Amino acid sequence: MIGRQSAISSTVSKREIADRILDLMIPMSVREVMETAKEVRTEFQEMIKVKNVKAVLLGSAQQHPIFTSWGWPRFQGGVLIKVELETAGSKICAIIDTGSQLNIARADIAALKIKRSVD
Repeated sequence: MIGRQSAISSTVSKREIADRILDLMIPMSVREVMETAKEVRTEFQEMIKVKNVKAVLLGSAQQHPIFTSWGWPRFQGGVLIKVELETAGSKICAIIDTGSQLNIARADIAALKIKRSVD
């Protein structure tokens, strides 16, 4: 399956760019390479790993929420995802930070809109 591409990205060989980056000459000592080889490899793997974004809906409702989402990149960290959903008759627009360890909802909005137990 091939995703959508811009006019510019369709003219650039991603493989060629990756090869050029990996072939760059960087002045460093063999000691630095030997002391950090495993950690650097792990860091590179984490940086290029494709991460799945999962939406989790808690609780059960007679009307199941219908939502659409799309993401846009942040300057640092993960991707922000906009999720529009409906729960207990209330429409909610949530922004989820995939790089975050904790998602927060204001207490007054949770009480007014979510109408479910929130920890």
